[in-house]
Amino acid sequence: MAYLRVSTEEQKKGYGITYSGKRVVKHITTKGWALVDVFADEGFSGSLDHAQTSSA
Repeated sequence: MAYLRVSTEEQKKGYGITYSGKRVVKHITTKGWALVDVFADEGFSGSLDHAQTSSA
């Protein structure tokens, strides 16, 4: 299983979920492992504190 998430606001602008997903799939394939599922956490950035994540 691959777990993808955005950890900074900058990643949303460039190296986000799509880019990370391609890299992870390539790595898994190179290792000869079986990819059974992908979970993409496209929610709030992990670098934001709780006050910055509330919907306004």
